[in-house]
Amino acid sequence: MLKVLRKRKRSWIIYLILGAIILVFVLWGVGSFKVDKSTIAARVNGKPITAIDYARAYQQQMNYYRNIFKDQFSDELLEKLNLKQNTIQMLINTELQLQEAKRQGIAVSTDDIQKRIASIQTFQKDGAFDKGQYLQVLKANHILPGDYEKGVKESLIIDKLQKKTTDAINISDKETEETFTGESRKINLQYLAVDAAKFEKGTIVTNEEAKTYFEKNRASFKAAKYEDAADAVKAAVVKEKTKEKAKETADAVLKRLKQGEDFQKVASKDGYAKGESGFITKVQGYIASIGLNIGDKPEAFSLNKENPYYSQVVPHGNKFYILKMKEVKEADKAEFEAKKAEIKNRLLQQKQQEALNKWIDEIKSKAKIEINKEAM
Repeated sequence: MLKVLRKRKRSWIIYLILGAIILVFVLWGVGSFKVDKSTIAARVNGKPITAIDYARAYQQQMNYYRNIFKDQFSDELLEKLNLKQNTIQMLINTELQLQEAKRQGIAVSTDDIQKRIASIQTFQKDGAFDKGQYLQVLKANHILPGDYEKGVKESLIIDKLQKKTTDAINISDKETEETFTGESRKINLQYLAVDAAKFEKGTIVTNEEAKTYFEKNRASFKAAKYEDAADAVKAAVVKEKTKEKAKETADAVLKRLKQGEDFQKVASKDGYAKGESGFITKVQGYIASIGLNIGDKPEAFSLNKENPYYSQVVPHGNKFYILKMKEVKEADKAEFEAKKAEIKNRLLQQKQQEALNKWIDEIKSKAKIEINKEAM
């Protein structure tokens, strides 16, 4: 169900965080909200956000996700999306930005507002703005022109403010090329697994060790005293001891391999499980055969013949893995030129979004914000 959401992650996060409010007004009906107009959902530096403002925005968000998920839309999904909290935060973020824009003296002209409205395809006929079409669409959605134009004005002000915040951000050619390489360079890794279960036989746990472990980890056991959980405690200590032994063994094996011992011979001689990842990239760094994702380990994707081993063993479940480069398919430099502009633009958007998130967090930390959960 959430696969669709992940695909649209960038659009809805920007939508929630930045409070984009231009086109969405024509996509939802205000409807009837039985809410006391005097009820306040939140205050931002003393400025109220009414319960009606909140109810409208919440309905707007629901319709947005209902349109995305269609038959998969459900109350359970709404809970996973944390829609109530996201909606009030969207409104707070919007108000904070409007206040900051006012402080900085940022404004837009009537001409700016008219141009933006005229550019919206919904209000056009035969490629040109049509006033009758504009009024008809607003009327069909129970929106007064003044209210809509106020929303457009606020959106333009926020656009200006955000542009001022992100204008200095740029992406270097080096960053672009490194990203391309990370996304395009494919590597086939061999792996060798040291399983902690191999060391269970002969592992001894004394009562003293078990009691000490119990005292340090009481919260992990339901029993009030050691005697009532002795077996479970000893099993936990065995598991911990065997994992420590497996880690020590894996570290020692990795050291031997780095010193020149043959990978296949070591695996066969000592009876370690082995396999291959198949060709993967840093972006798609999932080794399906063992359920291990190494996409967050960039070093693994820069291994080469001179430096074939990942610098440390990788824990996963009850095993410790040694990774070795077997084959590499280098990124095609000719393909880079064709993708350069797209990658640079994508990186720029990501960096701008990160900067905006950080900036919003900063102004939020200095603001006085009160939320009335009873009005939500």
